[in-house]
Amino acid sequence: MPSIVGTPLAVSQNPSVSSVSIGGATGKAPGDRVEFRILISGQTIATPGGWSLVSNTVIASTRRLYIFNHTVVTSGEAATAFPFSATAQCGYAVVTLRNCDPVNPYNVVPSISQNAANQNGGVANSISPDRTGTLLIHSFHAVTVSASATLSTPAGMTLLASDVGDGTNGLAVALFSELRATSGPTGTRTSSGGVAAPWGASASAFNPYPHQGSMLPAFFGMNHHGDELAARREEREWKQRESGIYCRDSGLVAA
Repeated sequence: MPSIVGTPLAVSQNPSVSSVSIGGATGKAPGDRVEFRILISGQTIATPGGWSLVSNTVIASTRRLYIFNHTVVTSGEAATAFPFSATAQCGYAVVTLRNCDPVNPYNVVPSISQNAANQNGGVANSISPDRTGTLLIHSFHAVTVSASATLSTPAGMTLLASDVGDGTNGLAVALFSELRATSGPTGTRTSSGGVAAPWGASASAFNPYPHQGSMLPAFFGMNHHGDELAARREEREWKQRESGIYCRDSGLVAA
């Protein structure tokens, strides 16, 4: 199943800066996926090499909610800088995931919701994963001028990281997760803010690695050469590997 690697990060950045840097691959392994979600005040962000821009959505008239992701290639990767078009305040969160589908990581790509008017809380859209074993990753972002702001944990979810800033026109942020045992609609998720503010939220679901759970038949239905017999042999080998015995070419070896 998809899992969280290391300690997720949330930062409400005030005063303004011209860029933010996301740490290197310490504690990460090749194939891990790094998810970076940031609400920036009035400026744009360039996409660094090796990263993919998933979403760029205007929130509350002048703010933008960006979502980027990246697949770790080597254990020695350097930190990555995300340059802004001009100095700006921002609130961002970073999480690293392991055991996601390397080809189709998203079961549901991030769905963005917002309210430009001041409200005491944000609502993330209901999404509908089409299989079991997905991992929900939701973020909530508030434009707040109060250090007493809070970002409550939505029902059924686990807080990964949050930061409410210093109360001087900061951009509060919180990141939450939930492992889904069922498919179908998740229902909306609400995080209360303690103070009235414009809000933005993102809701997404990540697929588990293909040989886990209900993805197994689809993954092994045919191998990359279109050879059904070879695909069946590969499926048998995977099952034997997971049970502690690995068989190839009529030989038995320890997994």
